[in-house]
Amino acid sequence: MLKDKKITIQCDMSDGTEERPVWEPLTGCENIWAYYRALSGKELFAAAKVQHEEDVLFVINFHAGVKAGMLVQFKGKRYEITRIDNFEGNKSDIKLYCKTYS
Repeated sequence: MLKDKKITIQCDMSDGTEERPVWEPLTGCENIWAYYRALSGKELFAAAKVQHEEDVLFVINFHAGVKAGMLVQFKGKRYEITRIDNFEGNKSDIKLYCKTYS
């Protein structure tokens, strides 16, 4: 799996007084290398069965601060991380399953 795309992971930095989230890059996760692909029809069907709304998959090197609900910025679009697969708890690659953020 070739990590040849640059992404930025963003987290909500609002203090609760703002009406909308304030998205800022997560420390250490700005312009990082990632593998990217759209999910296949079979994967989309499986996600729908468990009521996950997912469009794309990113694979990045392990980073402890990445959590579901954060955003991935890629080619001018934002994707919300719906779930994370960290390969049996190993600190290597992690898969970020995402849906288009609106």
